[in-house]
Amino acid sequence: MKKKAIFAHTIPFYCMRIVVCLLFACLALPAFAQKYILDSEADTLPIIIQPRPKPVRFLELGVSANSYKGDLSGYEKWTACYHGAIRFNEAKRLNSRIGFGYGFVTGDNRTYKFPAGKPNIFFRSSIFFLSYEAHYNFIKTPSFMLYASAGLGICNYQPKNELGEKLVDLLETRDLDEAYGRTGFMIPIGAGATYLLKNGYGVGVHASWLNVQTDYLDNISVWGTRTGNDNVLSVRFYVYAPLQLIMPKLVMPTPRKKRFYTHELE
Repeated sequence: MKKKAIFAHTIPFYCMRIVVCLLFACLALPAFAQKYILDSEADTLPIIIQPRPKPVRFLELGVSANSYKGDLSGYEKWTACYHGAIRFNEAKRLNSRIGFGYGFVTGDNRTYKFPAGKPNIFFRSSIFFLSYEAHYNFIKTPSFMLYASAGLGICNYQPKNELGEKLVDLLETRDLDEAYGRTGFMIPIGAGATYLLKNGYGVGVHASWLNVQTDYLDNISVWGTRTGNDNVLSVRFYVYAPLQLIMPKLVMPTPRKKRFYTHELE
């Protein structure tokens, strides 16, 4: 009976020792295997380096704050304009953009004294334009671009008074036989910056003068006191979505020499 009792007590003890030993073995084997792979096999396997994809064409959507300068205002009032464009990004330095914009510009000066006639002292003009711009990158990295831009475009505008009447049809607001068309050229010049995420999406800001080649955004020219064409300052905020990405080639470094350890030679 005594031997049976001792044997009965020793069985759980030995079983516990076996379980503890197996537990330590299970914990040690992954660590040993990981060390073996990292120190031995990884030295003979090439490491694949995957650079970030390069976006070469973007869809650009944005909104801008615009301010007019002319006979009735000098960059005092701000209105909104909406933009869309396709932007190209293949080259390191010189790229391009094809885009459009639609919005309004406005100005008024209730106390303005003109040398002759009774022209309008308020206007609100819709403006729609198409343009092509060249962008020169001063700084271009995979995540950041700083650039200057210049381009050529065509714009259509329609100035109206407080009542919504088309000023082009109100001949008494201009000098005798003074007529103008509602379409003209523009030469946008500006600068901007863009920040890109790893997936190719990005955000940016762009400031430019549209340099419209007309003095009739406000319907006033001959009776005005300011010489030269009207102008529009535009500060645009935009987002990028990649339309085309170039996936870079995988870089396969030369494998390093295999190192042997004592436990491998036994």
